[in-house]
Amino acid sequence: MTADPRPLISIVAPVYNEAATLPEFVRRIAAVCGTLQSRYRAEIIVVDDGSTDDSLGVATRLVDMEPRLRVIELRRNFGQTAGLQAGLSCARGEFIISMDSDLQHFPEDIPAFVEQAERGFDLVCGWRKDRRENALRRWPSRMANSLIRRVIGLDIHDFGTTFRLYRTDLISHIQLISEEHRLVPALAHMVGARITEIPIQNIERPVGVSNYGIGRTFGVALDLLLL
Repeated sequence: MTADPRPLISIVAPVYNEAATLPEFVRRIAAVCGTLQSRYRAEIIVVDDGSTDDSLGVATRLVDMEPRLRVIELRRNFGQTAGLQAGLSCARGEFIISMDSDLQHFPEDIPAFVEQAERGFDLVCGWRKDRRENALRRWPSRMANSLIRRVIGLDIHDFGTTFRLYRTDLISHIQLISEEHRLVPALAHMVGARITEIPIQNIERPVGVSNYGIGRTFGVALDLLLL
């Protein structure tokens, strides 16, 4: 049997109490993968980060309907960065796309990331150019973005979003701890990666409550000191 020559794209999404959004998230991801299938194979990796709702059960049942889906279960809630690192470590694609599973990120934006990667960029960052969240989310994010830009000297707009595309060889140079998912562009910059950003769609999350607030800005500051 001849091996499939199409390169593989891995889509990685940490999950914490997203049982209500997971079916729609996987459906939309699968639809986007369908539009790319003439050029790429795909795998979808969801990492259950110790959810206390039925997220793990929902994800496991979805595997029966979506054969490209893989489910990783963490023993307890370790946080978004650990969930992201677990997914990135298991991804097998030439391009790896990370994103949230709460439907604030639009799967329909994925082809735009792939287009930039095809132009030779190692890291493609999403930019929430027109943010729709309330001020309690926008202002801490702006503070964190400004702080990172000043310290690192990398001039991109949005360090906070996890909606990114990585070349797989870049992943081997990045090991995430604490809140360092925000510092991925900085870590990539330090190893000489070619970096760009693209505007992405952004809405208020349709279900549930965000865990982001001013306290995480202080966490970013501590991680900058460690970096």
